[in-house]
Amino acid sequence: MKRVECQEDDDFMAAFDKMLEDTSKARNNESIKVPQFDVPVPVNLKGSKKKFELNPEPVKDNTIKFTLITRRGNKQQFSDLNVPVTAEFATKFKEREEAERVEKERMKQVVLDIHERQEEEDYQEMLASLNRPMLVNNNRERRVRYQHPKGAPDADEIFGSKKR
Repeated sequence: MKRVECQEDDDFMAAFDKMLEDTSKARNNESIKVPQFDVPVPVNLKGSKKKFELNPEPVKDNTIKFTLITRRGNKQQFSDLNVPVTAEFATKFKEREEAERVEKERMKQVVLDIHERQEEEDYQEMLASLNRPMLVNNNRERRVRYQHPKGAPDADEIFGSKKR
């Protein structure tokens, strides 16, 4: 079977090539997120009174204090590591910390706004329920109770009186 050239095939191939090119350009522009690996440092160590902080602190001489965890055999060893602020690692760490703080603030504001809106809606609903008249069933009072045509039966007549 021979392949027959036609305009529809050419249009399809051109559109397909354009779509592939656009997709590959879009993928190249996307930033690849590397998963973050944060290990919390144990606060209390066996046999040691020294406490480590979970967040590194800036030291006065333009360095950031980190805790380095190394492993020797089965034991973990902790040592302080002062990284200059100008180092790429320290700047990236500060940028990431700042981005996390900004995102946390933004989420906090969103949650507070939602909570405020819900409270306002509840308050408006309460006011609306106070302003609307209570629905009363007027037919209840107008209803005529059923009266048996013969009246209620006399229990003494049926069962006899208690004169024993």
